[in-house]
Amino acid sequence: MKTHSGYTAMRMIRRRHLLQGLLLLFILLSPLFRLTAEETKAPRDRICLWEVRSDKGTLYLLGSVHLLKEEHYPLDSRITDAYAGSDVIVFETDIGVLNSTEVQSMLLARALYADGRTLVSELPEDLYRGVGSILEQMGLTSEAFDTFRPWFVGVTISTLSMMQSGYNPDLGIDQYFYRLAAEEGKPILGLETAEFQIEILASMSDEDQIDFLRQTLDEFETVPDMMEEIVQAWRRGNVKKIDRLNESLDEYPSLYDRLLVERNGNWLNRMEEMLNSDETHLVVVGAAHMPGPDGILAGLKERGYRVTQF
Repeated sequence: MKTHSGYTAMRMIRRRHLLQGLLLLFILLSPLFRLTAEETKAPRDRICLWEVRSDKGTLYLLGSVHLLKEEHYPLDSRITDAYAGSDVIVFETDIGVLNSTEVQSMLLARALYADGRTLVSELPEDLYRGVGSILEQMGLTSEAFDTFRPWFVGVTISTLSMMQSGYNPDLGIDQYFYRLAAEEGKPILGLETAEFQIEILASMSDEDQIDFLRQTLDEFETVPDMMEEIVQAWRRGNVKKIDRLNESLDEYPSLYDRLLVERNGNWLNRMEEMLNSDETHLVVVGAAHMPGPDGILAGLKERGYRVTQF
């Protein structure tokens, strides 16, 4: 019965959307950050969109939020103009394959304990009680998730919390432009595989997974407010504010390297290839990848490209 309940729980959060949100959601689980007046200042007419030029080509770089509300549409015309002027649309991964049987099986295999362990046997008693209390508020039970690993339970709780607050994965920037490009027949590319994205969280140590789940519960009540702050920073192109989110990964240096540093480096190599082509690309990736010394913006500038924020 538990296995059936687990499958039901996974269907509730629509697994293809979970895959898209895994990486950004980890960052969102940081403690609610406090910003100084200087940090909250950003020109109101700026947005989370950049133009990157080389001697050969042009690339538009759009920071994404993976869950939004109806009220956040329509998008700024500068974003839709960049899409219209692009020949190829690029996402973190191939969104079209996220609902395939192969990817679903891969996710399930990495989300479940395969050695007889359960949440009851692995979690401290107080944490297990806390998980059960929050799941009960969502109309679920801890028993339904007993065979799932802590990282997956944490992501599930956060995703459902945001969805219950009105944030919809179907309205995320990635989904919006994927549907639009598919309808119009524009070429679509992914920067990395779904398997790679799953492994970033699934390969966390048991200790880190438990810490991750505990942090999820500690910040459960603040997630809607945090999302609102994130969306406002995104809408105003306030990269200083977005950069503060990355500080939450200081406690997980190896994950920070895999989540941001290594991926950004790989993406930069792909972007250079795009900038050396005759086609114009719109690259849509999580907004948290843009700022900071290890961010995509700094990386492009270090490689000699002209980067201009809209």
